[in-house]
Amino acid sequence: MSSILLSKTAFSAEVGESGLIGVIRTIESNYITTLPREKIIEAAVNGIFKSLDCDSKFISNSELKIFRDKLSSSVIGLGIVYSFDKEDLGRVKYVMHNSPAYRAGIQRNDIILQIDNHKLETLSIPMIREKMSSERKVVLRILRGSNTRELALQSAEIKREQFYIRKIANRSQILYIKIYTFAHSLSTQLKSEIEKALRDNTIKGIILDLRYNNGGLLNEGINTVNLFLNKNLPIIKISEGDGMINTIYSSNFDDIIGGRPMIVLMNRLSASSSEVVIAGLKHNKRAILIGSRTFGKGSIQELFPIQDFGITLTISTFLSPSGTSINGVGIAPDIEIPFEIDTSDVLYNKIKNDKMNQSTSFNNTSFLLSLDNSKVDDAGEQDSSIELDCALDAMLSGANTDPTIVKSISIMQEMIDKITH
Repeated sequence: MSSILLSKTAFSAEVGESGLIGVIRTIESNYITTLPREKIIEAAVNGIFKSLDCDSKFISNSELKIFRDKLSSSVIGLGIVYSFDKEDLGRVKYVMHNSPAYRAGIQRNDIILQIDNHKLETLSIPMIREKMSSERKVVLRILRGSNTRELALQSAEIKREQFYIRKIANRSQILYIKIYTFAHSLSTQLKSEIEKALRDNTIKGIILDLRYNNGGLLNEGINTVNLFLNKNLPIIKISEGDGMINTIYSSNFDDIIGGRPMIVLMNRLSASSSEVVIAGLKHNKRAILIGSRTFGKGSIQELFPIQDFGITLTISTFLSPSGTSINGVGIAPDIEIPFEIDTSDVLYNKIKNDKMNQSTSFNNTSFLLSLDNSKVDDAGEQDSSIELDCALDAMLSGANTDPTIVKSISIMQEMIDKITH
């Protein structure tokens, strides 16, 4: 759950014969068991990071792929990220929404046993990657609990859904916008779609839904809030390590929606770049905030690629435009709706079960949307896309099923009525 800056800076992991490399070479030459150098380096780097803050982390090669994929607009493949660790080989870590794997019903924690009749443990990592990215159909044998099944999948280009926009049914005066994550070029695409929607001049108000949005790229968050503000208004303060505090101001000449009433939906899984947007709109009294207090993630990490892995380091923190700390505190709503009600658990479970029953004959294991903040990863998404997608489907399946949207529509209609009368 991070605000992220991407860097092309590369580093050498070697610090000198008498230092880390000396230790590594001694282990390689003398330890009772042969250990690959990359494993020793990974263990050493992980040890270093134990002395840093919890958001500065070592990122393995497979995790680096997840990191980059989550911030891209599209990816080619089956849509599965899985473990290469010997003790956990083939375990599915992540399934991309609307991917071949997602449509086949593969879930997080499924275990890939075989690829095209080849047991996974008999294949090298390069061979596994080659087979899983093949343009022909690939047959996977999957284990879930005590059940196994063979599934045929074929690689495809998978488009990441960065946002969802529509006029609310029977209320064409209200434009609903759901932002999933602040990925590359989100703000540019969003601006284009909002301008297109506003050509229908019956639209009188905007509902911006940032619930479950765990963050993404900091610049995209800043560019997004910038769309809804007039020029030279404070968006956020960034506190550097040297004690310098810089204020970032809006650069648009005009609010893209022309001052129309605006409501922002938020909950305790709204974090990082989402909180940048929320803080900027709140400080400038541009929107009414509805939901529950946000997560409180006010630190900024930069990604540094290092050969075939990477690290994230905390480089600064951000504050509200008034200078109030967000980290560990969050942002309070103007109108509170408890998070437990907001999740609409009954509907969520029904949709989850219906979706899984339609896509696979496996016995349905209870995979619920995790409310444990420690389960949220650094790339700004929930660990399992299927659980999160089900929750989002529950939100969007109909206004009458989501108490937060029901409340926001009612308030928005009152705001519109005041203006028109």
